[in-house]
Amino acid sequence: MGANGRGLSRKHILASIDTSLGRLGLDYVDLYQIHRWDSLTPIEETMDVLHDVVKAGKARYLGASGAGDDPPVPRPGGWHRALEPAGARAAGGHRHPSGEQRTTRARTDPFLHSLYRPDLDLPVIERAAEIAARRGVSTAQVALSWLLHKPGVTAPIAGATRLEHLEDALAAEQLSLSDEEIARLEEPYVPHPVSGIEL
Repeated sequence: MGANGRGLSRKHILASIDTSLGRLGLDYVDLYQIHRWDSLTPIEETMDVLHDVVKAGKARYLGASGAGDDPPVPRPGGWHRALEPAGARAAGGHRHPSGEQRTTRARTDPFLHSLYRPDLDLPVIERAAEIAARRGVSTAQVALSWLLHKPGVTAPIAGATRLEHLEDALAAEQLSLSDEEIARLEEPYVPHPVSGIEL
């Protein structure tokens, strides 16, 4: 892989966007998203190349998630950490509130396990499950609805590998949470470092 085959360097970002566009058979993407902080690449280099990707017409908008505690990403409560307070990271199948790991990846991927802090994440997931049970909807619907109630969240990313994931996303758009339910979802949340970063 080498230094240029990973991270947020100019060479890697330019190669990655071109590879993605070729694989998708597209001239541009609507949103180009970066993940995880790259402590080996100066932020100025990353921001410059992302600007160049947009100027070249290869992406219309840029996004970042899980990018650590340094600029330019907004802090807790902002858009990149928005999935955590509602437990949406795990609502898609990593771990059911009962403790059951529901997917093959959840049972076998050590990197995936490194992204979670059960002591901090499970109370939030359990709270989302409690509200979901009371409403008669899935935990994922509650988590996604919570996201849609946040004005700073403009483009949530919800990966779908099964039809039920799409059905949950569509149903979440119709689910209106009360102020009390939102407060209950957020109450057990404890800010902690973004998982999986290398600083």
